[in-house]
Amino acid sequence: MGTSRLDEAIYVNKLLPVVCKLLNVADDGVTVQHVRQLASHVLFVLSVNNFSTLFKSCFTRFKTECLIASGDETCEAGDLDLIQHMKVDMSKLTRLLNEEVQKWRLLKKIHHIELVKSVEKAIWNWLDTYPEEFTDLQKRPSAELSDNCETLFELLDIFQENNKRKVQYICPLQMMLLVLCPIILEELVYSIEKGCPCSQEHLRKRNFVDNLKRQLHSNVKQHREAAAVITFVKLCKASTYTNNKDSNNVLFVSVQSVIGDLKSILFNPQRPFSRGPDKINQDLELMIEFFLACIRLNPNNNEVLKVCLNLQTETDGPNNRELLLWIDRLIIVDPYLMLHNPNKLDHETQMSTFELINGLVSLVYDSSMPYVAHTTMESLLVLHEKENIELWNPEACINTFWSISSQVLFSISQKLVLHQIYNYPSVLKWLREILMLRNTFLLHDKDNAYLGSNIPMAKHAHMKLEIVFFIYLWSVDIDAIKTAMSCFSLFCEEAEIRFGFDEMAVLQLLPNYNIYMELSHASDKVTWRRNALQKRILSLLRKIEHASHGNKQA
Repeated sequence: MGTSRLDEAIYVNKLLPVVCKLLNVADDGVTVQHVRQLASHVLFVLSVNNFSTLFKSCFTRFKTECLIASGDETCEAGDLDLIQHMKVDMSKLTRLLNEEVQKWRLLKKIHHIELVKSVEKAIWNWLDTYPEEFTDLQKRPSAELSDNCETLFELLDIFQENNKRKVQYICPLQMMLLVLCPIILEELVYSIEKGCPCSQEHLRKRNFVDNLKRQLHSNVKQHREAAAVITFVKLCKASTYTNNKDSNNVLFVSVQSVIGDLKSILFNPQRPFSRGPDKINQDLELMIEFFLACIRLNPNNNEVLKVCLNLQTETDGPNNRELLLWIDRLIIVDPYLMLHNPNKLDHETQMSTFELINGLVSLVYDSSMPYVAHTTMESLLVLHEKENIELWNPEACINTFWSISSQVLFSISQKLVLHQIYNYPSVLKWLREILMLRNTFLLHDKDNAYLGSNIPMAKHAHMKLEIVFFIYLWSVDIDAIKTAMSCFSLFCEEAEIRFGFDEMAVLQLLPNYNIYMELSHASDKVTWRRNALQKRILSLLRKIEHASHGNKQA
């Protein structure tokens, strides 16, 4: 049985106060955050078919509770927060901004900043939901939207003169309003960057942008520098919503003049960016936003990634560690982003991949960050998937594989041999998965698998792996013992693939092939206790007749 539009409106009006309360719960616990997300999602879905009802309800509460004339001091942040959770297209965003402009001067002072935050979030909501409208806006500006943005910009400019401590909230919204006015932004950018004349009506806006740029590299108060950094990070993020191949786009021109300063401020090991201990999470989110913007604007430049992976300073703090964690997660979700190297020569592509993977490997055995190490191992597994190995250096795929992957195996094996990895059972299992992925890749291109396999690093890695597997046969951890045993068969499988399953060639590389396979099969017996298992291992090892560099050193 269907419901009428009137019934829906009644239900929405009844639901709205409940949702407002859920959005306004004063707690930062995980459960409460989850409830807020669900409440936000409810509003978003409701606004798809009931925008007018929500809009009317929101501004009715706004008018009766939050304005000076109401005399009511009970208006809560949740009432204003409704704005940011609605699904808005450009026409609805224009409508929202028009309403804000009309109500701004009548709003109680205590609610101005909440409204500023909500309006900015509403703009980002629109960008995320309708990016194609933003792209179209750059080509065909909207006069009505521009008028509302200009008016609100002027109101905010006057407001911040008496609220200097709130500039880190006000300036980002002012910048976003300029972004929505491409004609005005173009005039400002070319006036500042090229020395072109600026009309009198936009002089105040030019001064706004000019002052922010100066605050990036001058000795100003912390809150002013923070406001400038936040504002220009938002500008960088906004520019990623347009075509990055359009180098003449005014957004890209404006970004290029500040991106260097932002890198030196946000990713400076000698002077870590911080707005105070109570802003650690917000600082981290800001760094992540900027990092992603840099990657999206210029996928070929991994300069920021190199800084993030460099742990050789004593000033690394929680922010940098969290940032590394998010870089790992980004690789897991979209490895192509890190492996995309267009217009580079073969050796440049290979070096870029080597630096990425080598930096990640150094995190695996960093005992000071176990949670980062675990996620890094996952990201390295993703990078070792067949389709991703092919991106390491498409022009010399097999040779690059043997060079880089062998370095990975050698580095980890060296640490395991020296017992410098405290969570060795997990790392051994991870190493087994790496070997399995390597064999999958080699089997896919088995006709060329031998190419490059005789380089010194590949031989060193082979020897170190053999030492590792022998050493950990005598571990106190039975899982580590079984893992080491099972890895011998992967060793044998790799040799078979390399030599095209030629038995004589395989035996020449692995003269103890049959013993290694027996060791691996013995690991499958789940009933073994540690003493019985090691007796079995000892009996098999006594059958070894051929000495190798690996088993001699072990």
